[in-house]
Amino acid sequence: LEALFVENLNLFHTNHHLLVNTKVQIILEFGKLMEAQAQVGKSWSLKQVKRKVDLCCQVLDVMNRIEPGLSDIKSLVMYEMSAPKLMLLQYNLGTGKQELMEVKQEMENLIVTIKNVCNNHEVFEEGKDEK
Repeated sequence: LEALFVENLNLFHTNHHLLVNTKVQIILEFGKLMEAQAQVGKSWSLKQVKRKVDLCCQVLDVMNRIEPGLSDIKSLVMYEMSAPKLMLLQYNLGTGKQELMEVKQEMENLIVTIKNVCNNHEVFEEGKDEK
């Protein structure tokens, strides 16, 4: 998928819906890979964590502009970003790349994001029951 993404960067704007959809698919594949690694006791590489968080931020930035408010896909991307983002914050704090107060603020933002994921999940699950 990464190769397809890079190949299509020459054809489309990075925010084109086809590339955004490809980014979401890459995010989901990273999620499966990271889950499989965790199940066998392997840790995630810093490169994987940074890439996944970066892709999630890119997708959320686009989605927030074209589809403000609740969205099933935005909720999914926020969920996929939560664990890697936490790991990245821990790494940055431990290595001194971020100050404590900056990490604290980002942790508070991450908590809000996770609450939004839970709220969105409740909304979309209720909608499925009504159909």
